[in-house]
Amino acid sequence: MGEESGEAVEATQESGKLGFVTILLITINSIMGTGIFFLPAVGAREAGLFSIISWIIMGLIAIYFSMIFAELVGIFPKEGGVYEYAKEAFGQFPSFILGWMTLVAAYVTIAMLIVGAILYVAPTLPSLFTILISITFILAFNFMAFKGLKTGAVMLVAFALITLVAVFGIMVPGLIHFNSANFIDWFSHAKFTGLDGVGGFFTGLSVVFVTIFFIAETFFGWETTTFLAEKVRNPKRVMPKVMIIATIFIAICSLLFVISSFSLISWQTFAQSATPLADLAGVIYGPQSTSFYGLLVYLAIIGSVAGWIVASPNLIVALAKDKMFIPQLAQLHPKTKTPYKAIIFQTILTSLLVIVGAGNYETLLHLLVPLVLFLYSAVVLSLLVIRRKYPKAEKYYTAPFGSWGPILLMTFTLGLVILWATHSADALSTLSLLGSFILFGFPIYLLLVLYYDPQASLKFQNETAWVSFLLDRLFFPKSIQKKFLANAQIEGKVVLELGASSGLVSVEVAKRRPKKQIIIEHTESAKKFIEKKLRYRENVVVLKDELLRSRIHPQVDEVDEVISFGILGDLHNEQQYLAQLAHILPQHARIHFFDYVDLYKFIPNKEIVDDLDRLKEIFRRAGFAVHITKHKGTFWNYLIIDGIRSDNTDTVYV
Repeated sequence: MGEESGEAVEATQESGKLGFVTILLITINSIMGTGIFFLPAVGAREAGLFSIISWIIMGLIAIYFSMIFAELVGIFPKEGGVYEYAKEAFGQFPSFILGWMTLVAAYVTIAMLIVGAILYVAPTLPSLFTILISITFILAFNFMAFKGLKTGAVMLVAFALITLVAVFGIMVPGLIHFNSANFIDWFSHAKFTGLDGVGGFFTGLSVVFVTIFFIAETFFGWETTTFLAEKVRNPKRVMPKVMIIATIFIAICSLLFVISSFSLISWQTFAQSATPLADLAGVIYGPQSTSFYGLLVYLAIIGSVAGWIVASPNLIVALAKDKMFIPQLAQLHPKTKTPYKAIIFQTILTSLLVIVGAGNYETLLHLLVPLVLFLYSAVVLSLLVIRRKYPKAEKYYTAPFGSWGPILLMTFTLGLVILWATHSADALSTLSLLGSFILFGFPIYLLLVLYYDPQASLKFQNETAWVSFLLDRLFFPKSIQKKFLANAQIEGKVVLELGASSGLVSVEVAKRRPKKQIIIEHTESAKKFIEKKLRYRENVVVLKDELLRSRIHPQVDEVDEVISFGILGDLHNEQQYLAQLAHILPQHARIHFFDYVDLYKFIPNKEIVDDLDRLKEIFRRAGFAVHITKHKGTFWNYLIIDGIRSDNTDTVYV
């Protein structure tokens, strides 16, 4: 560790990777957040001097949590962090939910941090100004994230140093001028008055543990650092050390800071403070220092915001790469090589959360804590599963206490949430709001599966074909239908239909008297549906082919015209498929492709239909000259491709 610890920030930046000192400072800054600046006063309000016991217990719990994260990040040093662990342990859907929870937690954290920072420097500032200033910082830091990691790393290290200066500027004088008189009457807090016997002991113990719930956010943030694992030099060795050392450092600093605070101000006064560090600075350095220290703390908190903003897009990228989120968000900017679309997405959502949560620091805090505790419990469980699945995995660190330690840790963590829920009047409404955020992930998952999983998408379309037919004017209006078939020359031709969906196009084709109409569908239910709609037409053949997306049915050897409805985006290999199609078509035969694009105006297209120039080139290489048009619809847009079969590369279809 000695050589790694001595690495300079500048050298790290030149190599393009983060070294030990840099990632350690970023981790400390990310974990500290607003916790150290607000929660000692909250702890004093909840339990008085006994909050010291809460800080000791929570510090030990946090250190063990860091050991769990250390083992996992040592095995899987990937940018997805918590999502990657869940994916390895539980599979697709649970990993999406945990990834979604992590994303929600990250954005709530960013909003909470910014609101906390504003409250520190200007507690009476009107909400409108709070929102405007907060959004300005969001835009600024996201722009820095867009400019690249080099800018981000230097910035994060600078803010980490500001945080340490702010904390040590209070902690050291408080310990030097230690006042033992402020630690005499431990039972002066109202919740501990009159406690007696075994019942009183357990009542007091419950107060200590509920206080742990309120101060726990001080130690949240390990997942943020895991997002940066791939950008760290030698992450399998460095990251476990960073996790544990940073957490031990924060646990000790937090405890000493609380003790020094109670030494400077009585816990009763401290508990009422809205800006604890600024008030403590006034005691140490005089009233004139209050404003300066408030600004210093503001900068420290904003630095923590920067840590989250720089790191969180990596989770979006990891989800998007696995098509567990919008894949286009994983795209890197050609110049900065940063996930600019993920950063834009993050900017919009965090800005909205700031608008919703401005001036409500504790509301956001109470929303965040149970969410993250559930999330961390899942991380612990994933470690147990991964140990069983990968007993021979290469690792440089193993968390102590075998299996029973993580099990006790999960029990303790979930017990905190239950204890808080039974002692807080607002717990039910907070949990309901939290549940609604998590449940919102379910329809997103369903949309993504239907949109990006061709088999699921086709199955859904075919199973609901009768619904599509009833709603054809909404899904496929007559105006679009006419444009789609405007250049078709169907009469007397052998026509091949690839996908029929509701059968609306099939009925129109049949009306134009083709010599033969061959329809290929994906499932037996869809085949029967189309056969029923065209049952009186002897020249119609409907075939079922589960491999519709990867081949031309072997019974189809020669056709005059091809009509494809809604399968272009589901093809396994577009170039190979179109080449097969060209093989069964004579020169100058016509093709007509239709697909829905820009679904619901916010789900982006699949890659095959996203770049129209590239799409045209794919058809050209397969032997087709095509003309591509896009038409606007109410909920989505429509893509129509008309073309002819031609081996002459100079042929242009107009």
